[in-house]
Amino acid sequence: MKLITILFLCSRLLPSLTQGEVSQEIDCNDEDVFLAVDVALKKYNAGNQSGNQFMLYRVTEGTKMVGSETFYSFKYQIKEGNCSVQSGLTWQDCDFRDAEEAATGECTATVRKRGTKKFSLATQTCKITPGNGPIVTAEYTCLGCVHPISTDNPELQPVLKHAIEHFNNNTEHSHFFALEEVKAAQRQVVAGANFEVTYSIVQTNCSKKDFLLLTPECKSLPNGDAGECRDSAFVDIKQKIVQFSQNCDLYPGFLCIALEVVLELAL
Repeated sequence: MKLITILFLCSRLLPSLTQGEVSQEIDCNDEDVFLAVDVALKKYNAGNQSGNQFMLYRVTEGTKMVGSETFYSFKYQIKEGNCSVQSGLTWQDCDFRDAEEAATGECTATVRKRGTKKFSLATQTCKITPGNGPIVTAEYTCLGCVHPISTDNPELQPVLKHAIEHFNNNTEHSHFFALEEVKAAQRQVVAGANFEVTYSIVQTNCSKKDFLLLTPECKSLPNGDAGECRDSAFVDIKQKIVQFSQNCDLYPGFLCIALEVVLELAL
């Protein structure tokens, strides 16, 4: 006796060449991580006018964002050394000060990598605990430098709203698309701010024939078309978007293929 079974295999067709920013955990013993931390720590020491230099104790965590540029974001712990900031020595030339007298601290930094070995500090916040005093916080931001920002940063909301409206108004698709997920974002502070944002979009159940614009009632279609966009926007000091460019890749919804399986059953 033969039993015929029909299997439906469904998958979304994804563009094989689409590559956005990829965030990944980093090995704290990686050479590039050490070079990035070295730049951040030397910048902190250079900002102090008096006292001793701080030395790297250990790197506690970190991630690497790989896209058109590479950014390292990490936390590291530091301890006070026995070399003054005016000694002309680097922190690697120092020894740790006695533990009972030494200040300690933790820094959170983002470092940009250009080329093979060129690193520059984008942002850094260090919280220092003196040997006999309260915690002191020091912050550094590189004005004019591009650096990653959180994907839920409220400054992105006007840019994303403009982006979705721009896409829906400038494509011939029969339905409106809605924002699905913000995948990565960067900001550069100039006379205003430059933003780069990568995000995914999804087709909704609202057709342009029946709706004038995207509304909260429009819901995403599980099997609808989807896409990924990478946009650039310049927001001036009056918080107005004065320059905008958009590059989106669309791919169709789920494609199902029926397979016929014939099984021989013994009676």
